[in-house]
Amino acid sequence: MTTPSKSNGTPSKQRRTPAKQTPGSTQRTPAKHRNPLTALQEDEPITSPTPSSVLQMPFTPGRTPNKNRGMAFSPITYATSPAHSNICPSTRTPMSTPSRARSDLGSARKLRLVNEQDELEGDIDINAADNQVVIWGTDVHVNECKRRFISFLKKFHLNVEEANIEGVDPAQPFYMQKLEEIHLLERPFLNVDCAHIKQIDRTMLSQLIAYPQEVVPIFDIAVNELFFTIYEDDTLPHQIQVRPYNVDLFKNMRCLDPEDIDKLVSLTGMVIRSSLIMPEMRSAYFSCNLCGFHVQVEIDRGRIAEPTICTSCNTAHSFELIHNRSLFADKQFVKLQETPEEMPAGQTPVTVTIVAHNDLVDAVQPGDRC
Repeated sequence: MTTPSKSNGTPSKQRRTPAKQTPGSTQRTPAKHRNPLTALQEDEPITSPTPSSVLQMPFTPGRTPNKNRGMAFSPITYATSPAHSNICPSTRTPMSTPSRARSDLGSARKLRLVNEQDELEGDIDINAADNQVVIWGTDVHVNECKRRFISFLKKFHLNVEEANIEGVDPAQPFYMQKLEEIHLLERPFLNVDCAHIKQIDRTMLSQLIAYPQEVVPIFDIAVNELFFTIYEDDTLPHQIQVRPYNVDLFKNMRCLDPEDIDKLVSLTGMVIRSSLIMPEMRSAYFSCNLCGFHVQVEIDRGRIAEPTICTSCNTAHSFELIHNRSLFADKQFVKLQETPEEMPAGQTPVTVTIVAHNDLVDAVQPGDRC
């Protein structure tokens, strides 16, 4: 309802005459009917934030992206520039080795990469700055850690007695023979003995024990780069995953405390119970009900970020979860109890629940000691 105008004593008419549209002009949709994505593009241009302590270095002219397929084979892709991050073009084809997030590691998507030379004055050498990329809150230099692990894989040899037990050639690097075994058997898992790392590089072992969720993905990237450099045309069920074991940091179950959270420790005990094998969703497949456009979303910290707007038809809340197109992994809970030798007299035994994933399910049975 409008208030009549008092000028000339007559109410003014509120009907508006539509403006004539010229051939070169376009009529804009009223704001209340405009698509939010269209409005954002027309009214507010998106700008990139100014580089801060987070590493946002421009791509170096004259350098081409690394075409090695191992670059994207980890839960997180450590990079020194946006060109080497998640937007890095992949050379993989639908028939090549797929990239699959590890279910045995916590999500590391929120990790922050910084450059130690960001606050230094003067010009920065890009090649020198690449080696200074570290993970926020740690002393892990990404490229340095990757270089050290590749050097370890190429140099470590077993002695004659250990080589005879393992059935390998002592004259050849032990883990290079393991990569050849992966090539032949197509089982993309590399078990790495931490005692071997200790013989070659104690600093890398200490970083692995202190920051396993950050260091193990770097190992994954390194071993995949090395593998696909040697076997360029090989195809695996998924990317190679490094599994460290035999950590010399042994802990009694009663001595576990908050400072051991997110660290790599070794426990001994007896298996008293194991659950049934259950499926755990790793990648959700969504399909639009209107246009059929589909998108896959990986699970992040146990949550599914369901897409709200279809990028094909711009329809909101039109996606439906397709269960038979989603990816699942095996999961099993194993309850480990301290051995009678470690249990104090008259005390209730302490138990710890362990989660087994993928081919590690049913690896132990109740009554086994490990």
